[in-house]
Amino acid sequence: MKPLYLLTILLLSCQISLAQTTAADFATEGICKSNSRDYYGAIQDFNKAISIDSTNAKYYNQRGIAYFNLFYFKEAIRDFGKAIQLQPENFEAYFNRGLVRGMIGDYYGAIRDFDKTIQYNPTFADAYNSRGIAKGNVGLYTEAIPDFDKVIELRPDVADYYLNRGIALEKMGKNKSAIMDFDKAIQLKPTLGEAYFNRGLAKDRIGDFSGACMDWSTAGELEEYGAYDLIKLYCK
Repeated sequence: MKPLYLLTILLLSCQISLAQTTAADFATEGICKSNSRDYYGAIQDFNKAISIDSTNAKYYNQRGIAYFNLFYFKEAIRDFGKAIQLQPENFEAYFNRGLVRGMIGDYYGAIRDFDKTIQYNPTFADAYNSRGIAKGNVGLYTEAIPDFDKVIELRPDVADYYLNRGIALEKMGKNKSAIMDFDKAIQLKPTLGEAYFNRGLAKDRIGDFSGACMDWSTAGELEEYGAYDLIKLYCK
């Protein structure tokens, strides 16, 4: 399944000040550095902001994002946890921590964090998508479908959501329904190689072997190179 990594950080018009004096000044500079991918510099600025004001949940959340982007997952989880401790209804921190937990394979922990995200922000589409992915990663495909249904209801224009629901349906053996979702994903994003790859799998399982081979060929052209292995095996 295809995740959408949308760790939340403020996008600002960045002009670095030469005279930072307040926690907000350092935090603003940290955000600017994060936006320019200077994550080490950003962490230093968030450290300074936190040393001045250790009660602001946003500073921990933002530093956690910088840690995440450096693949310092334990530090990121710690900062998101601190943000939640300071602001228990901080849905962004729950969402961010859930993404990191999913990255390190703690899918049940991720599901709990996405539950909290949705509790505090029921219209946050990517929380449903991410929870559906986490459920799929532990084999809870039936439970994942309502999450993908909801995210598609909220955002019917995103190809990856149909792709993810299609994969869950495919895993459940509902190949015809899965194909419909892959069709929609391709309609919305014709260059989505993963959709062609998985549609090929579903077509193969319902006996449409030529259709499967055509989809795998397109998937390979779109850099889903595992499709060529299937072509060698099944497309004579």
